[in-house]
Amino acid sequence: MLLFAKSPKGYQQLIEISSRLALSEEITRLESLPSKMEEVIAIALVDSGDFYHTLWSKDLTKAQTLIAHVQTVFPHFYLGVDLNHFAIETHIIPVLKGLHPTVITHQVLYEDHSDSLAYKYVRKILGVDSHIEDDLLNQEEDYDLKTPDTLTAMYREYPEFVRETQAMVDSVDIAFDFDRRILPKYPVPDSHTADDYLRALTHKGLEKRLRLVQKRKKSHEEYRQRLDFELGVIRSMGYSDYFLIVWDFVLYAKKNDILVGPGRGSGAGSLVAYVLGIVDVDPMEYELYFERFLNPERITMPDLDMDFPDDKRDQVIQYVKNKYGQAHVTSIVAFGTYQGKSALRDLARVMNVRDIVVDELTRYVDEEQNSIEEFIKHQPDKYQALMCNPEVNQLFSIARKMAGIPKHVSTHAAGIIITDIPITEYVPVQKGLLDMWQTQYEATDLELMGLLKVDFLGIRNLTIIDRVTDLIKEDHGFKIDMYKLPRDDQPTFELLQKTRTIGIFQLESPGMMNLIRKMQIRNFDDIAACIALFRPGPMENIPQFLRRRNHEEKIEYLHPDLEPILSLTHGIIVYQEQIMQIANVFAGYSLGEADVLRRAMSKKKESVLVEERERFVNKCAEKNHAPALSNQIYDYIVKFANYGFNKSHSVAYALVAYWMSYLKANYPNYFMTVLMDFAIGSQVATANYMQECRKMGIHILPPRINQSHKTYKVEGNHLRYPFLGIRNIGQQVAEKLEVMKAEGPFLDFIDFMRRGRELNTNVIESLIMVGAFDDFSESKQTLMENHRQIAQSLNLEA
Repeated sequence: MLLFAKSPKGYQQLIEISSRLALSEEITRLESLPSKMEEVIAIALVDSGDFYHTLWSKDLTKAQTLIAHVQTVFPHFYLGVDLNHFAIETHIIPVLKGLHPTVITHQVLYEDHSDSLAYKYVRKILGVDSHIEDDLLNQEEDYDLKTPDTLTAMYREYPEFVRETQAMVDSVDIAFDFDRRILPKYPVPDSHTADDYLRALTHKGLEKRLRLVQKRKKSHEEYRQRLDFELGVIRSMGYSDYFLIVWDFVLYAKKNDILVGPGRGSGAGSLVAYVLGIVDVDPMEYELYFERFLNPERITMPDLDMDFPDDKRDQVIQYVKNKYGQAHVTSIVAFGTYQGKSALRDLARVMNVRDIVVDELTRYVDEEQNSIEEFIKHQPDKYQALMCNPEVNQLFSIARKMAGIPKHVSTHAAGIIITDIPITEYVPVQKGLLDMWQTQYEATDLELMGLLKVDFLGIRNLTIIDRVTDLIKEDHGFKIDMYKLPRDDQPTFELLQKTRTIGIFQLESPGMMNLIRKMQIRNFDDIAACIALFRPGPMENIPQFLRRRNHEEKIEYLHPDLEPILSLTHGIIVYQEQIMQIANVFAGYSLGEADVLRRAMSKKKESVLVEERERFVNKCAEKNHAPALSNQIYDYIVKFANYGFNKSHSVAYALVAYWMSYLKANYPNYFMTVLMDFAIGSQVATANYMQECRKMGIHILPPRINQSHKTYKVEGNHLRYPFLGIRNIGQQVAEKLEVMKAEGPFLDFIDFMRRGRELNTNVIESLIMVGAFDDFSESKQTLMENHRQIAQSLNLEA
């Protein structure tokens, strides 16, 4: 049967049915449904099944009994015919006319008639119709979406079917509200509201932050005023529960020794987030603006994306799921789609196009864009030349239609939906990872519906930091508190000035290293500036930035008001927040208005720019600025509007880069140990990191059976090569060797062979050849010639 929602309640009932089926609960009988589906339209197709056999035999009594049975669950029930695709015996039609309301159910498999061939090839690729021969592929079919007028003409001999179909369609009354915001509730303690509880927590957190660092750019009173302003905006938008929910799982992570990233995106501009410990960037210290995150003049959902070590992220998600319940915390489905290269390759496979041709064609599709359309746009002459070949013409024509359609189902990499009531009140679900439910709608649809998505990101760089500090604690007995590191550590800046940034988050690409070498980083702000400048667009400002920084070019400001705003970046707009600050200071915009202006400018739409210019000049006039100067400054802002980078994001990422640089500068052997561990299995990465070790004076000690471990280990200022880095040794064997070593040091090769009877010959020989037994008295040749006889004699002893 086909089921359609007649009303919002009917939609809820469809969600229930779809979720139960997707969670592997069989619904084989009408009686399996929990209640009457009074707001669902049900249509039984008469070309097969019970109704077909009943109508074919003209057993009207049985047919009426069957209809009555269905209507006990689905009161809005119709029979459905598709005369275009199924040749129903003519004697059944008169029976239908007098039996029960019958509607048209024209099957639709693609939108346009020209999509027919592409549809068949996609089914062939997916293995659904792998048996289809080429002559059937080109056979005409008619499964496109018909207009109402076309269907009326097709069924002109059956006007009653047309009338019933129209009446059924007219009875549907359902619409989605895309303006609502569906926010979960935090379980606040008794006698508190979320607003009051958040206020109490933030004021307590502010006092703690202010005590830890006494020397700040702003006064304590300025902090309190900013905090009260942010709380007022959060309260008015109804986001207090959201901040409490994020605070709660961040607190859980920190209490359970799970490193939390210092922030990302515009969320680092929130003082509330800072005093709650959600982020570790002081927005007052770095001139970051809350309006860049939440703007009362531009209502959006809050978006605090959280970073965790990738090996501990799931632990935090499990905590949230256990706290709020499986029905309230769900992962999100993601659909892998065909892109340019994958569409061409998969299609070529079922079209039997030669590999050499496919390799040639996919070279034209840009790696970054991965789009056939972009290839056609930028190389039209080449595309037209290729189209002269019929085989290539058909391949490209069909692949263009495939671009963007789903090819497989997966799970969103980071997003989690948290809801106030069970998720199935909003969307259908299916089985997901981590014993969770997963939505059947993807992230963009869920956000349009107003549901709250929180991104829990697993970040390898945080895992590296976490493991380095764990190793230091193992050897030295103390755990470095990354959140309390001083940001003026000279060894760290010396490391950066030497451009020893291999393995450092954001700073290790060749282009970035070149910028760092020229910058000669002197402080934390320089790291943030590098991260903001080294982006497509802002890169154009790098030469001028460096000339001014190195006093090779004079810095001039259009007005004295701009100097305190731009002096840190040598008179060049590097950050979006600087645009906001200029509009605020020079033209009297509120920061909320300034954020709206910034966004409008970045779109570069001519009509908007003209409109905003007039407003800007008028507001400048209120502050007694001349129109000529105001227009000059407006043009200056527009010039940099596309190049400015989000400073909140840049500062937060700079802090992760600083953390890693600090560890590499002060604990280089531990830092390189963890990097080398991550490189195991990759010859290229291992070689690069070994070269970096040599430059830092760190030696890689050879593998030895009594000194080596599963992974790299620190020995003084050097590293010991691991078992896992040896050919023929995988996880299981490496762990077995660790267990054998736990019994005590091996006395000699025979002692090793006695304890390692289960090890195969390939493992023994690999250990011999890399010198793992070189501390014993025998040579490699002697061991290679005798290990089999030793094994046999030990087995006889056993």
